[in-house]
Amino acid sequence: MDNIKETIEEINSQIEAKNQEIKESINEKASNESVKTLTDELSELKEVAKRQGEALKNINVAKESALPLTFSDALKNAFEDSQEKIKSVKSGTANGTGEISIKEVSSASVIDSTASYYIAGIGQLPVRRAFLDSEFAHGSVGFESGGTITYWDQNVLERNASNVGECDAIPESSIDWKEYSVTFTKVADSIPVCAEAMEDYAFIESEVKNFLLVNVLLQNDANILAGVDTAAQTWVAGAFAGALTTPTTFDVIKIGKSQIENSGQNNSYAPNVVLMNPQDYTSMMLAKTTDGQYLFPMYMSSAEMIVDGLKIITSSLVPQDILYILDSSKGTIYDHRGLSLDYASEHGEDFLHDRIRLRATLRKAFVIRNVNANAFLKVDSIAGAIAAL
Repeated sequence: MDNIKETIEEINSQIEAKNQEIKESINEKASNESVKTLTDELSELKEVAKRQGEALKNINVAKESALPLTFSDALKNAFEDSQEKIKSVKSGTANGTGEISIKEVSSASVIDSTASYYIAGIGQLPVRRAFLDSEFAHGSVGFESGGTITYWDQNVLERNASNVGECDAIPESSIDWKEYSVTFTKVADSIPVCAEAMEDYAFIESEVKNFLLVNVLLQNDANILAGVDTAAQTWVAGAFAGALTTPTTFDVIKIGKSQIENSGQNNSYAPNVVLMNPQDYTSMMLAKTTDGQYLFPMYMSSAEMIVDGLKIITSSLVPQDILYILDSSKGTIYDHRGLSLDYASEHGEDFLHDRIRLRATLRKAFVIRNVNANAFLKVDSIAGAIAAL
C-alpha cells in the first residue's frame, strides 16, 4: 500500500510538470501539434492516477472490513439498519417483538497489559487466638514492687468451738498463716528490619508490629495455662467409679465440677469454665447411643457451649485428651508492664547494617492464692476418666 501511495505521488508530480510544460509551450507559441502531444500525455497520466486512486480505495475498504467489529460498532450498525423497525414499534404498527439483530462481534486480545484490580490488605496465615488473659480479673502494679507479688494466706486451722456446760473448760481453737510470693514473668520478642524495606513498603511496619504483639500474647496465654496446670487438683472418680452406664465426657465434666464444689465446702468455689482441645469437644458432641441417638445431657444449654453452667472454651493450646475445669474468679493477673513496642537501631551491628529492631514486651504475674488452688481441676486423661466411670 505504501508503494501505491508513492506511485500516485510520482504521477501527480508528472501531471504538474506536464501542465507547466503546456503553459510554457503556449506562451512560446508552440505548434498545435506539440501542444496536442503534451495534452494527450497529460490525459494518460490523469487516467493512470485515477486507476491508482481506485486501487488504493479498494485496499482501504478491504482493510477496514478485515478489522474486528467492536461491540459499539456492531450496536451502531444494528440501530442504523433497524431505523424503520424502531419507528414502527414506536407507532404501534410493528408485527412481532421489534427485536434488533446485532451482528457477531469479533474477539480481541490484549497483550502485555499492566491493568489490574488491587485487593487491599495482607493475607494472614492461621494462628490460634489468645483468650486466657481476658478470662481473669486484672490488677496493676507500679514501681518499687521488687518484681514480686507477696500475699498471706491462712495455713492451718483448728475450729474447736463447742457447746459447754456450766464451769466446764472452754475449748481452744488455733490458726496460723503463711506468706507466699509470685515473681513477675517478662515475655519478649524482637525482629530486625532493614530500613529500606520499611521505607519502600508501607505495610511492613504494621505487619511486623502485629506479628510481634501476637507472638507475645500467645506466650502469655501459655504462661497462664501453665499456672492453672500447676495449681490444679487432679480429677478422681471417687464414689462414681464403675457406677455409670455408658459414661461420656459430659459425665467427666459434671463429676469434676462437683469435686471442685466439694473442695470449697460447697460455698467458696463456683466453677464456670472448661478448657479443652477442639478435637475432644467435637468427639464429645458426636457421642451417640447404640441406636444412633446423640448423648446430649439434659443440663446442656441450646447454645451447645454451656454444660451445667460451665462455659466451654476450646483451643489448640490445651493438649488433646486433657481438660481443665475452673472457677475463673479465683485467679488474678497482675500487670507490671503492659504490652509495649519499642524501636532501636543500635542493637549489636544493627546501626552498621542500617537495620531497625522492633521489640515487644510485657511483664505479668498470674496469681492463684494457695487457699484457692482447689478451685482449679485437671483431667489428666479424658479417655482414662471415662474408663474409670
